[in-house]
Amino acid sequence: YHAKTTTEKTITALLLLALTFFYWSVSVSVIAFLLTGVAVLIWTRELPLPASVARVVRIIGSASMFIYLAHVIVIFAVTQFLGSGTIASLAVSLPLSAAAGVALKALHGRIRFADLLLQFRERRFLV
Repeated sequence: YHAKTTTEKTITALLLLALTFFYWSVSVSVIAFLLTGVAVLIWTRELPLPASVARVVRIIGSASMFIYLAHVIVIFAVTQFLGSGTIASLAVSLPLSAAAGVALKALHGRIRFADLLLQFRERRFLV
């Protein structure tokens, strides 16, 4: 489902705003960040970006599941060296998590390609 008309978008935005009261224990800056992001998604159809930025966004977006899978390990390793809750650990762990996730996605793609190639070869030799 997606809101198409101005009325639907307004109702969706108001419902979203009402739902934030259930998460009021989360910091106000997090709520503002999420509301801003969702409002942009609701009210804009597309966001024009320079080609280089769009490529980075596309790569990170396509690797988001792998970034999610890798971030816990990366954060654990970084906090062992830099301590938890420091700006330095955050500044190091965010790009490292993204890089680890992109690398995992690339590795997954190669393994999957190799598996498909192996299946193709096995079928060809059986025929």
